[in-house]
This record gives sequence, structure tokens and C-alpha cells, in this order.
Amino acid sequence: DPVERARELIADLNYPEAQELLEDYIQENPDDEEAVFELGNLQWRTKSYSAAAASFQNVVDINPGNVDAGLYAVLSLQLSGTSSSLSREISILETIAESAQDNAKVWHLLAMAKGARGEAGDYADQREALQRVLSLSPMTASVHLSLGIGQALDGNHPEAQLELNRVSSPEQRGNALAFLGYIAGEEN
Repeated sequence: DPVERARELIADLNYPEAQELLEDYIQENPDDEEAVFELGNLQWRTKSYSAAAASFQNVVDINPGNVDAGLYAVLSLQLSGTSSSLSREISILETIAESAQDNAKVWHLLAMAKGARGEAGDYADQREALQRVLSLSPMTASVHLSLGIGQALDGNHPEAQLELNRVSSPEQRGNALAFLGYIAGEEN
């Protein structure tokens, strides 16, 4: 089995031979999810983050339900230092979110990425994703905070106040109070 052989080579720190073996095998078997994932892991290990992102994204293309591959693809894009990767990250997160409807972590990351991009419609999408997180994990203080901040910045002050007042964790409460002050200032 070439994938198992590649793992042995990796364990022996023979990365170039392992990479060559995996790449040759994938050339003939491009839909082998396990092999492509292993190649991504090897590229990650050697800090070839752009290549790792491409490999992990290929895994998601093969199997949109592979949440780990999607998250590694997004993280690899972040570490690659490519400044224009945010739209690609959002696309990957959207793909895995469709397959992982009940994964609060994926929805939270998608919401944060949408808010960071800030294009037309992103804030509404961000709120929708954050509301999904709350339906999956209702006690998530950081989500209440994020949702409240998003609504405050979007001018929906009554909903923002409601969410910000739901923040109860001591670590997040100061930020919630700061945005409640921001809302009070906006309304005066």
C-alpha cells in the first residue's frame, strides 16, 4: 500500500521520498482521499502551507464532509501568508458547513470569516451563521458577543443589546459592556 509506505518514510523522516511516492500515486489515483490527505499532512509538516492548503482543499472536493481537511485547508491558507485567501477560506468553510450542519465550530469560523471580509451581504450571512451556532450550542458567550457586536455595527441596536446582555462570562463581559456603551453613544 503506497499510503502506508509513505507513512513509514515519514516516520523515518524521509520526507522527499514520501512526497514523491504520494504524488506519483495520486497522479494515478486522484480521488484517493486518504492519500491526498496524507500528502497535505506531509506538506504541512514541511511548512509548505500553500501546497498543503491545495491538498486539503482537494480532499474537501473529493469528500465535502471531511471537516478536518477543510479546517486544515483554512489554517494552511492562513499560515501561507497569502493576503487574498479570505474568499477562498470562506468558500471552503461554506462547503464543509453544508455537509456538517450540526458542527458549531465550522459555523462559528464561517461567521467570523464573513465578518472579516465585510462584503455586501456578509454581515447578514454572519448573523445567520452565528444564530446557527447558538442553536447548536446555546451557552456560547463569545457567539452572543459576536452577534451583538455585528448587530450593533449594522445599526440593529435593540437586537444588539439583547445579545450583549446575554454575555455572562467574566472574560467576555467587559467587551459586551463596551459595546453597550457604544450603542448608548450612537443613540444619543
